Amino acid sequence: MIYTCFKYIRTLFYILSIYKKIKPSLIISTGGYVGGLSVIAARIKRIPYMIHEQNACFGLANKLFYKKAKIVFTSFLMNVPNECLIGNPRMLTARKVKEDIIKPSFNKILVMSGSLGSRKINECMIEYLQTEESKKYDITLVTGNNYYEMVTKKIGEKNKHFKVLP
Repeated sequence: MIYTCFKYIRTLFYILSIYKKIKPSLIISTGGYVGGLSVIAARIKRIPYMIHEQNACFGLANKLFYKKAKIVFTSFLMNVPNECLIGNPRMLTARKVKEDIIKPSFNKILVMSGSLGSRKINECMIEYLQTEESKKYDITLVTGNNYYEMVTKKIGEKNKHFKVLP
């Protein structure tokens, strides 16, 4: 129990240090351990955040933070404030929704998908980072240790509009 609390606090400070370096304009969380801590760090830094709940009922992290989220993306109708029903996001759907929700002042995007990473999120980001649309943003993709090498081989580490971190 004490070890877990220490680990959470250490991770929170690590996320805060990432936010300090890259100064994100908006955080999008899909819940879970890292998502919950990312939102706590966003609230500490007063960075607006959105959440996506892909299940029919809220997980713990999203349940704690959905009320103050700018937008709550859902896969199923949940009748909550600021809800945007999008189903499970696909790149084309996310692009259409983005135009209505994300204001031009939101130009820095941080994508995190857990300590081990998410294969599907990384694959979508590889595809997206190769589009002209992505060049409008300063994007940081945290791949997770398991996917860092695969992602950097496919898109490279250095580019003007995005950074890739393990």
